[in-house]
Amino acid sequence: MTIGKAMKFIDQGQVDREFRNEMNRATTIPELYQVLSERDLSFSAFDFEEAYNNRLVNCQFAEQAEQLKEFREWWEMLHHFLGVVYSAESTAGACASASSCAPGACKSCGG
Repeated sequence: MTIGKAMKFIDQGQVDREFRNEMNRATTIPELYQVLSERDLSFSAFDFEEAYNNRLVNCQFAEQAEQLKEFREWWEMLHHFLGVVYSAESTAGACASASSCAPGACKSCGG
């Protein structure tokens, strides 16, 4: 269940600074998704959006919602810096026009 993995990613990513730093050190999309794969956290953009919406709905305080929104912005900006448009409309993963964002399979970003 990759939505569950996306939820775990959100939960871990919000509290684990070293995990975020490891992802920030990635210089390509394949490197970024390798970090996730090594932690068994592979998911698509659609899964991330579903997990994000679930976590957002369950926020009890405005501060929790704001922190979650900031985490989402960081995730999108990380993709932007790596030259990829992260799109929730795509079920492909990180790339809006890719058929798959598994490492080595992405036709859009070369990942």
